[in-house]
Amino acid sequence: MTDTLNHEILVVDDTSANLRLLSSLLVDHGYRVRVASSGAMALRSAMAAVPDLILLDVRMPEMDGLEVCRQLKKDQRLRPIPVVFVSALSEASDKVAGFAAGAVDFVTKPIEPEEVLARVRTHLELLALQRRQAQVQIELEQRVAERTADLAHANRALQASEERLRLVIDATSDAIWDWNPTSGEMYFSDRWYTMLEHLPGEFAAGFDEWHQRVHPDDVAQVKAAVQTNLQGDSPELSIEYRMRTRSGGWTWIQSRGRVIERDPAGNPQRMVGTNVDVTARRVAQCALDDSLTRFTSFAEATEYGFSMADLDFNITYANPALARMFGEHGAAAVIGHSVLTFHAPEVAGRLSEQVLPTLFEQGHWQGELELLAVDGSRVPVEENLFLIRDAEGKPRYIGDIVTDITARKEAEQRLQFTNALLSAEQAASIDGILVVDEAGKIISTNPRFAEIWEIPQSVLSSNSDELALRCVLDKLAAPHEFLDKVKFLYANPEATSHDEVALKDDRVIDRNSCPMRGSDGRYYGRIWFFRDITERKRADEALRTSEAFFRAIFDNSLYGIGTSGKDMKLTQVNPAFCKMLGYTSDEMIGKMSIGDVTHPDDVPASREAVGRMLGGEIDDFTLEKRYVTKSGKIIHAMAFVNAIRDESGGYVASSASILDTTEKKRTEAEIAAALREKETLLKEIYHRVKNNLQVVSSLLAMQGAKAGDEARALLDISADRVRSIALVHEQLYQSKNLSSISYPAYVRELVAHLTDAYDPISRRVPIVAEIDDLSIGVGTAVPLGLVITELISNAYKQAFPGEATGEIRVMLNLLPSGLLRLTVRDTGRGLPPGFAGSGASSLGLRLVEMLASQLDGRIEVSSPGGACFELTFAPEGQEVTFMPVAAAPAREPRTATNQTPIEVD
Repeated sequence: MTDTLNHEILVVDDTSANLRLLSSLLVDHGYRVRVASSGAMALRSAMAAVPDLILLDVRMPEMDGLEVCRQLKKDQRLRPIPVVFVSALSEASDKVAGFAAGAVDFVTKPIEPEEVLARVRTHLELLALQRRQAQVQIELEQRVAERTADLAHANRALQASEERLRLVIDATSDAIWDWNPTSGEMYFSDRWYTMLEHLPGEFAAGFDEWHQRVHPDDVAQVKAAVQTNLQGDSPELSIEYRMRTRSGGWTWIQSRGRVIERDPAGNPQRMVGTNVDVTARRVAQCALDDSLTRFTSFAEATEYGFSMADLDFNITYANPALARMFGEHGAAAVIGHSVLTFHAPEVAGRLSEQVLPTLFEQGHWQGELELLAVDGSRVPVEENLFLIRDAEGKPRYIGDIVTDITARKEAEQRLQFTNALLSAEQAASIDGILVVDEAGKIISTNPRFAEIWEIPQSVLSSNSDELALRCVLDKLAAPHEFLDKVKFLYANPEATSHDEVALKDDRVIDRNSCPMRGSDGRYYGRIWFFRDITERKRADEALRTSEAFFRAIFDNSLYGIGTSGKDMKLTQVNPAFCKMLGYTSDEMIGKMSIGDVTHPDDVPASREAVGRMLGGEIDDFTLEKRYVTKSGKIIHAMAFVNAIRDESGGYVASSASILDTTEKKRTEAEIAAALREKETLLKEIYHRVKNNLQVVSSLLAMQGAKAGDEARALLDISADRVRSIALVHEQLYQSKNLSSISYPAYVRELVAHLTDAYDPISRRVPIVAEIDDLSIGVGTAVPLGLVITELISNAYKQAFPGEATGEIRVMLNLLPSGLLRLTVRDTGRGLPPGFAGSGASSLGLRLVEMLASQLDGRIEVSSPGGACFELTFAPEGQEVTFMPVAAAPAREPRTATNQTPIEVD
């Protein structure tokens, strides 16, 4: 613990969770730790007090870890600091870039605590050895120069140092090597041998002994890395490769080293380093990668929604199927949000109060809930929640398998509707309906059945088929034939029947019967339909008249009409059909089918629909398809196909009515293309305006750097104003409708910029933004953004003199009257006595008055324990609308969300 307290480590990461994790780990093991949340802060901290080691994140905003490392290596005083990258990057190219920047090692996220501590110990020991060696050398030179008599004492000190070095080498789990490239002399520690299953000193230490044990596939890259370090092109050697063990297997080795001595000509004289056995880590990483790949492949391919959330119910993973249920385009759109956000309000309350407590008590929960999609619609789902535990059995995550049961709910509703409809149809049907079970017992009848056969209700209530038959037989002209058919159908459950029955009173009854089978093929009984067709017989003559009327329509219709027989060959075509496809009726009738003129790519869909129709599943269908005319021209059309069936329901023929939609398709395509071109042009205009405004802002900043204090202040204010306008165009470029922007997102960016501009006062005076979720047009957004800029800037400059602290609050609310109210209030020293607001002497406040006038608004000024400006106005030429829940902030950690203070680095 005493040794570690002598070492100070600088931890650099833009994520507070990572900083806490690494800091706690190192402090718990006795190290002194400093932290920095950005690259710029890290450079300032290192320059102020040089640390012994830097743990540096690669991916950071503004200045990434690679640039920080390069800046460190440019400083003569900071160059010796060992830099270890801590990053999720694992590609070889990423590591090469890191070592080229000057890093000595890589630790891959997610971090392994023991690995981090081992790496830290190794590099601190190397650094200590280097410092001690240099110190010993200085002491020797001083003592030789001062007095030769102290040489023996210096030698003993050197021997003691070497003994300590030997003890460190023996104690560490890393192998140590020391190499003189000029003489070829080399030293291997005992661990170097045992790591490869050899006895210490089993063979002479030498470059060739090391080289011949390197895996053939790794030789080239190892040579290149060593040569690069020897030439001084990289400050340190760090490479992973395989070495052959005594048993013939292969061990993954991570070698790190550096040239510590060169002659006056720059030739390397001594190179030292360590070897670490990383086989277990490589195997574990491969297994983890393989497991993650299998999990991801399954999760991405399954049709079921799946998510993982932390114990605070924030979503950490969501597969595409779940994102589609939410109505998002990608899973990343839901990650980071609370599980409760995506449920209906009453469902979210149930989750908090009932479901989640049950989950943590029992480890799982299953039931039906409702998701709240981004468009406000509700999606019924069945959710299976379960706890995901770590190796110690402690809950780490909440898993959720989500099944969209919309179709099932709709099916249940349809079933209920169908049952109600069937009951209504049965009651209102002109057919007499009789339903019997597999044993012939009456299940149900409708009123028409009793009416046709004049059967007493007492007989029907008995549910006896035999009693009902007795009532029926007395009314029949041929009762024996009727009874024989009934017996035959009961004896043959698969049979269907359709015939006509003559009654003694000269009525004719149409009789139909078919079996009832479930989806599993089970026979449930038989249904009978009876219809009095006496009047239908009389209607046959009227039907023939109707046929003539149909022929007139058929021949003169503007739709192409064709009929097909059982073999699907055309049996009739009207003139419009022939004109549309370019064939004569003689060329088509009896020789061609609709499929012969269907575009090859549309044939499968057409065949599938026709097959269902022939199989009796459907009686008609509508299909959008393409046809190929006789000349080879392709036309788009809408086909309306109807089945023509005989009295028993068998397929007889079909008719197809075809509407040519080629011209409609062409027109729609032209309109869509024109719309895409206009949207692209408008986005490009917004992008260019934003870029030009940013150039102006940069020019103002550059000019301000060369000007005096007063001129610089004026130029900085002008740059802020230009920046506020540029942010509007940036938001418009990113907006979907291109005519308005999300004002909360705009204010977040604007406030973050002003916070940076007024650092360090902004550290003492944070900004709280309370912005309604509004979509505002550019005509209002620009002047409103300038007003906010002026009032915040004025508060920072005037309201908090010296080291005063406080708060600035920005609010934009939609009033019940439909007007908008902007309020900028500070808790500073307040307005000067007699300040009236109107006619203010400062340019900024005069600009606020002009902008308020431009918005046709009314501005009120008060000083209730600070300064308060309220601007009430109505957006010009547009309607204020509420937007959906705002997306995640564009930049971290500075965010401006409703009633949330903005964090300042």
